[in-house]
Amino acid sequence: TFGIGYSRQQILSDIAMAAVLHDIGLARLSPKVIQHAHDVLHVSMEDRELLYKHPEVSIEILEEKKIPVSDTTKLIIRQHHEQFNGSGYPLGLRGFHINELSQVMRVADELDQVFQEFCKNPTDLKARVAELMLRLGEQKVIEPALLARIRKVLV
Repeated sequence: TFGIGYSRQQILSDIAMAAVLHDIGLARLSPKVIQHAHDVLHVSMEDRELLYKHPEVSIEILEEKKIPVSDTTKLIIRQHHEQFNGSGYPLGLRGFHINELSQVMRVADELDQVFQEFCKNPTDLKARVAELMLRLGEQKVIEPALLARIRKVLV
């Protein structure tokens, strides 16, 4: 259900490429800013502005380096911090204006953060993932029906 004319292979290719490349724009930020990429309230407004631009910077780097990626991959990269409730960035998109694959990438990005924290403090991973799914649902970060499908796989 990711769009007419998309093969399963193309969807997997697009999301795999986006998974590898979505945060390359962070390479142009200071380590101090990067360490707070998932907690933007701990950086100055100036640094937050830079952080909010990293999806577009990622696209710029791909174009500068002439790395060929599909338009769908670029869309996933651009929208991977958007939230279904409209409070995401860089565009503040809301609801179904956010590509479903971008929402999947958002969950993967959040899961990556959970796994990084788990490596530092190895306690109940399943509970952490369940807590993440609950938070994503309560905050309406991604579309509820999509979240329910993802939750079935993970929890």
